[in-house]
Amino acid sequence: MNRELEKAYCLKIVGGDEEAFTGIYSAYNVRIKRFIISYTDDNNLADDVVQETFILLWEIREILNPEKSLLAFLLTIAKNKALNILKKQKSSLTSHSKYQEVMFREMELNIQSLEFLDPHDLIVKDLESVIKKTLSKLPSKTRDIFEMSRYSGIKNKDIAEKLDISIKTVEYHLSKALGELKVCVVRD
Repeated sequence: MNRELEKAYCLKIVGGDEEAFTGIYSAYNVRIKRFIISYTDDNNLADDVVQETFILLWEIREILNPEKSLLAFLLTIAKNKALNILKKQKSSLTSHSKYQEVMFREMELNIQSLEFLDPHDLIVKDLESVIKKTLSKLPSKTRDIFEMSRYSGIKNKDIAEKLDISIKTVEYHLSKALGELKVCVVRD
């Protein structure tokens, strides 16, 4: 979901729009569940965390800030709920069998990973992945021109001279690359 659409949904949710809430749930519930499963390896627990996350979202909807990422906010809620559950599970482990020690260590690692995780990093990684995938599908000349412009910071005029093409051709390829990126980012 693109940022503008997310912002529009957020504004509607603040106003109590249940359809907007359902739209956000549909857009993000699977992503949040996958995120929780990656740390807990427990499908039922992940379902519970997703449910609790969206219940809390609805309960505190009046204080939402549409200018901030709703996905990052939801991931933060889910992260904190998962942390609480993992910490409770950890404290309930009383036996010292080898299996439980391994489980205990794995739980410790998951707790530490979640504590230091910044949900914005997940969004950036997803976006970088989409960009990389989209660029790999572009014609090589378009990709090369985009990378020279955006990654190497080379000016259009210098790219044109280096490739012995017109500035308009450089602009065409950049426009083509940006158009494809926009479509893929909005779609994903």
